[in-house]
Amino acid sequence: MSIPSLLVNRIFYEDCVAGLARPEYQGVISLIFADPPYNVSGKAMANVFEHGNWEKIDAEWDQMPPAEYEEFTIQWLAGAYSALKEGGTLMISASYHNAFLIGYLAQKQGFQLRGDVIWYKRTAVPNVTRRTYRHSTEILIWLTKGNKYTFNYEVAKLFTGDNKQLRNLWDILKVGQKESVGHPAQKPEELLLRVIAIHSKPGDVVCDPFAGSGTTLKVAKLLNRPFFGFEVDEADFGAIIERRVQETRFVIDRVQQFFEENSPLLLTPG
Repeated sequence: MSIPSLLVNRIFYEDCVAGLARPEYQGVISLIFADPPYNVSGKAMANVFEHGNWEKIDAEWDQMPPAEYEEFTIQWLAGAYSALKEGGTLMISASYHNAFLIGYLAQKQGFQLRGDVIWYKRTAVPNVTRRTYRHSTEILIWLTKGNKYTFNYEVAKLFTGDNKQLRNLWDILKVGQKESVGHPAQKPEELLLRVIAIHSKPGDVVCDPFAGSGTTLKVAKLLNRPFFGFEVDEADFGAIIERRVQETRFVIDRVQQFFEENSPLLLTPG
């Protein structure tokens, strides 16, 4: 089963629960990268941008009572499971606030837990409360639908610099001033380059149910993966996403150089 051409390389400004339920999307997606709300707004201090001021995270989409957040998580996980093809991968970005709940609910849904990736943010900002650790990591929860999943081992080794096995500890700089587009949860293009290149093949359909800053969709396009995504906040982020998916290179020169040097393997179906 294939997706009609009018429904790929698109961004839909609607809730992902409804969007993933489209009949055309059932069982056809190869990779979903999900960066759901962490549900921490108003609860934690954060320097949202590398060059910004100290401020509280305060977004309406990131504030739910615990029971509502759990039900929301169940619903979008169910949608992701039905939309993924057999052998498809779901990679979820999370923190200690929500990783354990999401991992548990995903396995109840039927996903197979394959492992995790710890994203180490070397440039993480200090914690100003002096009552806890300097929070310097986020978690990628790696799940699959079934056992015959994609893991491009030779591609993964490209990211080590010495052609050895890639560890699950990824030292990637957080979004800085050059890359920032103004979204409080923006992920680095380098992070999505690894996820998409390792866990899908050229031509595979990639979906981001929480498109936000548009990073997933842009990188999928650069890697020759058909894409689509969902975003509920068109007013704040629609123009940003539409602009980014038209960009033809990675923002950080070092990442673009890596892409150019390794594009034969990154862009060759295998």
